[in-house]
Amino acid sequence: MSHVTVRQDGLITTDQAAELCGVKRGTIHVWIRRKQVPVAKRENGRVLLNLVDVARADHATRKVARRAPASVPSWSLDGEPDVDLLPFLAACDAEAQRVPPEQARQPVVYYLRFGDRIKIGTTIGLPARLDDVPHDMLLATEPGGREIERQRHDQFAALRITREWFRPDTPLLHHIAQIAHG
Repeated sequence: MSHVTVRQDGLITTDQAAELCGVKRGTIHVWIRRKQVPVAKRENGRVLLNLVDVARADHATRKVARRAPASVPSWSLDGEPDVDLLPFLAACDAEAQRVPPEQARQPVVYYLRFGDRIKIGTTIGLPARLDDVPHDMLLATEPGGREIERQRHDQFAALRITREWFRPDTPLLHHIAQIAHG
């Protein structure tokens, strides 16, 4: 059994997350790319994850893949004696089951300004998406998923810079103002 130290702020490295879940480190990076585990912080070139987020993702993945539980390593909090992580993981599993399924979250089309361009995108998890996409300001959101996003991309095709990025010309700015002011 190995020993892993959890920081006082509840953050762990990707290596520690892989050890906790009994998976390869690459699997953790896949979870990050798929937004199953949000990056809590980047520090000294390392990605840090919240232990609870990792436990939730592990629980969800284990359920779908019917993976057997990993052997639990010995854990300690910074400066504290070893702690029994099993009750903590059981509490995380209970919490993960209370989280509404992805389908329950309503999709939105969002408009982000970044420098001299505007991104038109869609998501069901706006706060997490805002953490991932560089932007200066969230200009507006409207209800809708991929179909509405596709309509907006077609509507403003003449202003397209690349893929989901558009020039902030009058027609697009007028549309955003209408959405923002309801």
